[in-house]
This record gives sequence, C-alpha cells and structure tokens, in this order.
Amino acid sequence: MCCLISISELVKRRIEYLSSLWFMVTMKEEGMQDTDNKLIHIGKPIEFDREQLFKDLERLKEASYSETNDIRSLIKEVVPTYHPKEF
Repeated sequence: MCCLISISELVKRRIEYLSSLWFMVTMKEEGMQDTDNKLIHIGKPIEFDREQLFKDLERLKEASYSETNDIRSLIKEVVPTYHPKEF
C-alpha cells in the first residue's frame, strides 16, 4: 500500500524547507568565524525586518498551496542570494 501525505503536510514541509533555506543563506552572509571545533561557528545576528519576513513566508505559503511552477523565482525575491540550479 502506498503512503499518502496530506496537502497540508506537504505545505508544512515545504515552508519548513524554505525557512531553513532562508536561514542558511542569511547565516552564510553574516561573516561566521570558525572556532577550534569545526562544527561550531560564531556569528553576529543580522538585522532584518521581522514583519517583512512573515509577509514573505506568507507569500511562499500561498505559492505552495497553489502549487505554482514558479516557486524558484519567488524564493529568489525573498532570498536574493538564492541561485537555483537549472533543470
């Protein structure tokens, strides 16, 4: 029997993935310093507009619900340093 995942679960996973992507991209840009432990890095928090972040995440959520084929361009608007691979 095939496992089925609800649409809401797929949307939730997609939003979590996109949020993680945004976090990783912004962390990369903030000038992390290495420590003796290669798994630990020190960085300073970057300033961002919290209200705008939530608006952007809402746009991504709506795009996920509508299953748009153009999600990469929307991610690029939200995370300008995002460079999607061409398929």
